[in-house]
Amino acid sequence: MNVLYLSSFPPRECGIANFTKNSIEAVHSVDPDISQKVIAVNEVAASKRDYLDLVVSQLNQEELDSYKKTALYINESGADVLFLQHEYGLFGGSDGVFILRLLEKIKIPIVSFLHSIPVLKRAKRRDFRLWILENIGKISKYVITTAEIGKEVLTKECSIRQEKIALVRHGGYDIAYPTKKEKEKIKKEHNLKGKFVILSYGLITKSKGFDYGLEAVAKLRDKYPEIFYLILGVPHPIHASLMEKGDCSTLQRKIKELKIENNVKLVGRFLERNELIENLKMADVFLLPYLSKTQISSGVLANAVTCGNCVVSTPFSYAKEIIQKNRGYLVDFASSDSIVEVLTNLIENPQKIEETRLAAYGLGRSFTWQRMAENFVRIFGRVVFAEKS
Repeated sequence: MNVLYLSSFPPRECGIANFTKNSIEAVHSVDPDISQKVIAVNEVAASKRDYLDLVVSQLNQEELDSYKKTALYINESGADVLFLQHEYGLFGGSDGVFILRLLEKIKIPIVSFLHSIPVLKRAKRRDFRLWILENIGKISKYVITTAEIGKEVLTKECSIRQEKIALVRHGGYDIAYPTKKEKEKIKKEHNLKGKFVILSYGLITKSKGFDYGLEAVAKLRDKYPEIFYLILGVPHPIHASLMEKGDCSTLQRKIKELKIENNVKLVGRFLERNELIENLKMADVFLLPYLSKTQISSGVLANAVTCGNCVVSTPFSYAKEIIQKNRGYLVDFASSDSIVEVLTNLIENPQKIEETRLAAYGLGRSFTWQRMAENFVRIFGRVVFAEKS
């Protein structure tokens, strides 16, 4: 079987690029006989990238002629399946509408992974974005969503038949359950012995709500001087870089204003896999104070759960589905007081952390990268078999 991905790809630094890289590695571990290649999407004014040999062609985001050439390449590539990674900001035109120009010319089966679906009625440009998904659904043999609410929107509002829709959760790291003893050992190695470690990570934007985490730490510091908030993040490399570098500076200023320099560390660099996993193992609580209510997929949340973290999160769409049945704690949007209330409860009742971690880790076994890849392989197989039968 020959699978061709259409996606961003490393060394481009974006979530979908990393998702595609991890997906390819996981699919290879499930079935090494599957041939996997990539058409890499380049953003406007991107510098020339030194891609791996997996990348066999490149698409320039805002050049319509590049879409025509790419469609021709795909049709002549000998691939059995085109695996589209869809995100509105990844492709050219208003909300990435140029992708439809490409898809309508494709002669091989298409499987589309939808990283975003506007699930809330008041989401921006919702009607137009749903129209794009409706057309992707018409052209695709399968569309994949990570959330139950995504399935509901695709069937009811995009008129995509249920048998075309697959629910596959975002993949996460597959590691042994981190014991309390292991946590303390890692803390000691990081000079954090005796600290109550709260961890957040990801590209820094205002929508991540990290400043509410800082306010919560400031309110808790006097009563719990051992509290320590570790934020691992860098400004987004593509979108409004000056503004988002400003977001980093804003966090740094807020740390000084709140006088919590001894209780917070902001690590402004991209962490490799092993280093990130070590930090996930070390954390007592994983905090996602996101402000966006519509997010239906989160690699950050997936990794926190599969690595056995006690997650405290705002109730964005994906979190509400994952964090139920005692697998985590939900806090109000844009409320440091709500974060304070939950963290106080957890600091005072450490057994609740262990119970929550264990429940989350159990769920996470169902959507490690390998489990996700097994679902992909089954879908590819159905598509190819149907095409040849």
